[in-house]
Amino acid sequence: MTDAIYHTLSQAVDNNDISSFRAAYYTFLSQFPSFTQAVSASAHDIEVRSAIFGEAVYHLHATNDSEAHNMLAKSRAASQRFSMLPLDDRLDFLTLLEAKIAERLDDIMLTITADTGKPIDLARAEMQKGKEWFHFAREHAAEQLATTIHGTITSSYRPLGAAQIIGAYNYPYALAISGIVGALAAGNGVIITAPLKAPSWIFPFYQAVCQALHTFALPLPEQLIQYSIGINQLLTSQADLVQFVGNDLTADHIRALREGKKTILEMSGTNMVIVMLSALRDYTAETIAEAIYNGFAPATGQRCTAPRILCAQHGSEAVVKALIARVANNLSNHHIGNPFHPGTKIGPLVDHHAYLKMQDMIATAKKFGATIYGQMDVNNNSIPQAHLSHALFVSPVIIDWSAIHDPSRIGHIYAMIKHEIFAPLLHIIHPIHQLDDAVAITNTLDKQRLAGSLFSCDNNEITTYRTSTSLTSLTINGAPKDHSPYAVHGHPGSNKIGGDKHFSLYADQVFSVDMSATLPKRLH
Repeated sequence: MTDAIYHTLSQAVDNNDISSFRAAYYTFLSQFPSFTQAVSASAHDIEVRSAIFGEAVYHLHATNDSEAHNMLAKSRAASQRFSMLPLDDRLDFLTLLEAKIAERLDDIMLTITADTGKPIDLARAEMQKGKEWFHFAREHAAEQLATTIHGTITSSYRPLGAAQIIGAYNYPYALAISGIVGALAAGNGVIITAPLKAPSWIFPFYQAVCQALHTFALPLPEQLIQYSIGINQLLTSQADLVQFVGNDLTADHIRALREGKKTILEMSGTNMVIVMLSALRDYTAETIAEAIYNGFAPATGQRCTAPRILCAQHGSEAVVKALIARVANNLSNHHIGNPFHPGTKIGPLVDHHAYLKMQDMIATAKKFGATIYGQMDVNNNSIPQAHLSHALFVSPVIIDWSAIHDPSRIGHIYAMIKHEIFAPLLHIIHPIHQLDDAVAITNTLDKQRLAGSLFSCDNNEITTYRTSTSLTSLTINGAPKDHSPYAVHGHPGSNKIGGDKHFSLYADQVFSVDMSATLPKRLH
């Protein structure tokens, strides 16, 4: 069925036929019982839109407080049973779950593309990223959750209970699976909250969950993995753990709701790219420009680690020129098209808010006298939705602020550009003279310190920049990226996913001290 539905949806996009798209997508989703239970006939319920058309395709019933209360109780009961299994058995279940997800891989990919407009090739890459978390669990969960004895002190881990994993619309599957795998390995029950802008992946995924639960060699509680729809403050405030990936405003709201309870938050990033002259010893300007372009343009710039600001050392202007040429000559338009077509690299923005923020930034740049390369409008005929006012296909844009030297204006510019816009927009700022300038500007603009990159072939430059900027994830000679699970990913000072403490995030560490040797023994 999947090949047929791919063709039908792709043809509907080519024909700009939202009615056929809506009908075919609804029919496809209706094969999953979880969808038929959640879908609503009421236009007052949660509206699910396809970013490809910018229009609603169906509505969902939102989880209410009574349902959330029952979910939490069932999740904690499931955790009590599941955590009694040896870790090896829990990992065996994860292996079976991975296999069942693989059977639904095409279905999950399809929903990601249909909801978000993410090109199908990038949706496939997202599924591969999710696969890494299962491998990581088999390789490292046992050592990270092991009971250890140091003299009289024994350290062990116990599950927290009910873990709410709130998905993100830009990578709905990959950013949820890190928490799902981590929480299950530690023995928790899991409640997945699908992102409002991209919820459909949860339905084929939950089909895989049910098949894994029912075919596992040992009896497992059916409520071990549940899902919720929409925002429910009771669920988020009372869950024993919450993991969220998304914008700063929502993260602050969740932090306030949690009142100190264990929470894993990953928010936005400024993601500086520094190009030093030494990089041109081993790499051509075109090669470096291509790496930067592939970081901010594909997936419409909607990665939390996508490059936002470029700062190049004097003498490396060839890199900037090569990058500008890609955008100014509208070469990007050849990469924009039907996201169901293999080879498409750039899909639509996820919502109108992102479109307006990109539009406002360009308008402000014009007022300041910045140079703008590229245009938001898509001027090819490969995607008919590009010409609809409610659809959100845009071309990559570069804003060059480097000709503005008024200190008062520069301060205002820096205050603007350090805020994340989920769009294919890259800022170029004044060139630097030496590495100390790169360190200073990074520490000034990138307060989140989530990710960044340094192009350099000088080991001293690399070491100094790495130790002086405190970026959680630094990429050398490549665009910024998330290096989890094998390296940590997150913000300094927060609970960071991945790395050598990932699985312990989903458990409480408990200690016992054996004082037997100090207690006087009974005389016989």
